Amino acid sequence: MKFKTTLSREGVYFLFVAVVFMVGSIVREVNPMLLLAAALFAIMPTAGWIGRYSLRGITVQRKLPDRVFAGEPFVVHVELSKHYSNFRYDNSETESKLESESESKSKSDSETESKSELNSKPESESQSESQSGAVSQTTSNTKSVLSAQIKTKNKASIDSEKKLRNHKSKIKKIRTPKNTASWGIVVSDKIQSANNEITDETLLEIMPYEPAVYFEFIADHSVVRKTYAGKLSQRGQYKFGPMTISTRFPFGFFRHSFCQTGVCDGDEFCVFPKIGRLSPKWHIRRTEAAINRQRYIFRPSRNAGEFLGVRRWLSGDTKKWIHWRASAKHGQPFVRQFETKQNQDCAVLLDIYEDYHESNQQIEADNFELAISFAATLVSDMMRRGGCNLFFATSKPNEENLSGPICLPLVESVLRRLATTKYEPNDNLPKVIIDAITQLDPGADIILISPKNLNLNNAQRFKSIKNDPKFRTAIQRIKLIDTSSPELDQYFLLQ
Repeated sequence: MKFKTTLSREGVYFLFVAVVFMVGSIVREVNPMLLLAAALFAIMPTAGWIGRYSLRGITVQRKLPDRVFAGEPFVVHVELSKHYSNFRYDNSETESKLESESESKSKSDSETESKSELNSKPESESQSESQSGAVSQTTSNTKSVLSAQIKTKNKASIDSEKKLRNHKSKIKKIRTPKNTASWGIVVSDKIQSANNEITDETLLEIMPYEPAVYFEFIADHSVVRKTYAGKLSQRGQYKFGPMTISTRFPFGFFRHSFCQTGVCDGDEFCVFPKIGRLSPKWHIRRTEAAINRQRYIFRPSRNAGEFLGVRRWLSGDTKKWIHWRASAKHGQPFVRQFETKQNQDCAVLLDIYEDYHESNQQIEADNFELAISFAATLVSDMMRRGGCNLFFATSKPNEENLSGPICLPLVESVLRRLATTKYEPNDNLPKVIIDAITQLDPGADIILISPKNLNLNNAQRFKSIKNDPKFRTAIQRIKLIDTSSPELDQYFLLQ
């Protein structure tokens, strides 16, 4: 942790006043003024030391929101914690180890001494019974052994006591923890674009945004939580950090700060495209198209759907679905009839080919962002309604298509891809159209969104699939959405 200290504007003014007092007291030889100047100069280092000391033991963590949409406010939670106690190095564990070693050595020496005494007694008794002259010799040998053991024991105990005494002289006493509370802490964050490849400022702002949170007071061994709100007007991937912790306590003469790296540095989150509103005319248009495609199919099977009615017997109907009461009433066989409602499956295709642009690049960029927002709004609306399968793809080559039953993870994957989508010089739209036709049911909707007027009969662009029977059959049910057309206002409103 590297501290950085800078002199503030107030500190410069205060230092100038102190210099004026010092020079005036020396020139005029006024002792009280000289004392006042000395007191003013003494305040400066004291204030600097207090400010640096108050930043010790402070750490910061942030919690980012799960989902953020462009143009909508978001909230970031900031947690400031302080855990610092003024303790010196403690050698109590090493000291206890040395004491335990000395005790164990003394115990082992005493045990060996007792064992040697017990072993020496029977030997002396047997030798006294056999030969009385050898008693004096064994007694002298035993005394010499005991004296040698006592000398080694005393030497070992003296050595351990010396080691313990030398170690105790190196041990520093433990201080009691002091009150290290902090006042006036400012935590500043930094938000900037994570995509360095984007250079067009009309698509994504790359200027950093630096919010700050002010903490009035935080005590030692405590945690304080606050939040800050922001709004990002452009979609894309953004990066947070590093966080800077600073203070001007106590007098504001110095600004002490340090940059916290490693804890929350490099956090990223994705800003989804703007979400608009689909007009009732759009929903009416989709409903009429669903009716024209005969969404309801009648089958003589209970597993197919709910009971609809009865009808006359047809060749191939199973006998177990015969409605006996209706058959007895009409005098001829009748079978039960069920209905199945097909899901309104939909394919959303986005044209991002770079060749289609006018002389006015600003208008082109606006239409491209409008196409991105319309696709995001359409997918979000399908998520709210549910009960369908979604196929999403862009005209970017070598990009995996997103498909499956509509659900929150799939929608978030689509929005995340839309957030980082930009123009592509290569075109893959013909292949994407064929993939959508192949994977979806024949009655599914295919919505093709383009920032320019797109002609599906363009022989040059769609020459690879113009003779494909699947494309020629499905071209009539592909809905073209041109975001540069004024008719888009009838279906889509971007707030």
